[in-house]
Amino acid sequence: MTQTPSPPSASANVTDLSNAGSDSEDPATRAARARHTNAQRATYAAEALQVHSRVSRSHTDDMQQALVELLTDLHHLCNACDLELTTLLQAAAIIHANETQLNWDAS
Repeated sequence: MTQTPSPPSASANVTDLSNAGSDSEDPATRAARARHTNAQRATYAAEALQVHSRVSRSHTDDMQQALVELLTDLHHLCNACDLELTTLLQAAAIIHANETQLNWDAS
């Protein structure tokens, strides 16, 4: 697994969110803020993937394989909770598209 950076401190998150969604913010600043926030989200996901790999005793160093193993376990969890993973993945794809669209708006 690749090493992930430490997440920012809680005080940094409060500062980052203080201007979030401001209508007076210029598009370039809004896009930069979105890139920073999306980088934080990617870091959190990578950390969750590392935890999953450790607790599931996975021995892969391949991130793609580790993601497949995590998604498979999430599928098992959804089955156990009577949830449809495909529906959740579609919802997540829409949210991701909206979050990443902010990066393109200022270009």
